[in-house]
Amino acid sequence: MTLPLVGLLCETVLPGEERTVEPPVVEETALAALASAGVSRLAVLTITSALELPALVTARWGTECEVLSVAPKALQLRGVRRVRLLEARGAKCPYEGDFEAVEDPSPPLAGDVVRAAHSLFAALELGAVPEAREWQERLCEVVPGLLRAVCPPEGLRESLRLPPHEAVRKIAQELAARTPGEPASCDVERALRELTTKPDLRPKLKQRP
Repeated sequence: MTLPLVGLLCETVLPGEERTVEPPVVEETALAALASAGVSRLAVLTITSALELPALVTARWGTECEVLSVAPKALQLRGVRRVRLLEARGAKCPYEGDFEAVEDPSPPLAGDVVRAAHSLFAALELGAVPEAREWQERLCEVVPGLLRAVCPPEGLRESLRLPPHEAVRKIAQELAARTPGEPASCDVERALRELTTKPDLRPKLKQRP
């Protein structure tokens, strides 16, 4: 599969999300070229320097994107799927790349998403600190999406009675009431974590007469 290739300076577009990128993340000359060519699909790679393209990015993972709009100072993209670069060529951005597509489940299974998200939230609850800047503020931005994902229209209306994070907690409690025993999973994980961090006393016990 051959697509136009654009490098994004220290930025990434993930499958399933919409992002607008502007210079210096994307080169202005690339925006002009994309607009004149009427490109509807392209691939983006995260780079730390424009010198990486086109020779130093082979085998790197990127994202195939739908081009929603191109302006002189902005490029709006929707991530479609993950792709792996096989070969890139060209003298300037946008380059041309041959890609291997990855057929991930689309959309992913809800159960897989829930389990993955639960693992992440459990780690945060146990005190894990992500490396991303302003992660706490960004995490709070996810709350409205969570409410919309699990609430019918009347539930969204009722959620306004509480602050958003408290509304999520209330809905979680209501859902948990239908599945007794499951809400304790985070407590179990915390207990297991504490056990694994405690020193092993067995050698000392073995030395006792």
